[in-house]
Amino acid sequence: MTTQEPTTWIIEGTFFGKPVTLEAHAQRYTDNGRIALPMFREDEDGEESLFSVLTVNVPRIALEDTQIIIDPNVTKDTLSMVVDSGLIDPAPVAEVQVGMATAKVYNLTADGAKWATTTATDQF
Repeated sequence: MTTQEPTTWIIEGTFFGKPVTLEAHAQRYTDNGRIALPMFREDEDGEESLFSVLTVNVPRIALEDTQIIIDPNVTKDTLSMVVDSGLIDPAPVAEVQVGMATAKVYNLTADGAKWATTTATDQF
């Protein structure tokens, strides 16, 4: 597992053959308080830039407090990096329909859940 900063979860790996470091920020969806996980990277100008939002919010689907629905547009490489970082468990616990796509539900790891629930802000 990688070393974690107080307010971000560091995710490292390769994307299209190039090394990349992502910072996940724990936030909460304003309508129901579920965990939202936008991920940022440093762009060419050294500025923080949104890389992807790992989660989607589907209020009609029942979830445990430490479960998230992965956005079906997140690439397999990105998802693999997130798993390798220790943020989520390696295997999904369910599949759900999100519009015309099938999305997977994952459990946050114990460390990931502790980090997300203690640092999440109500801003997403």
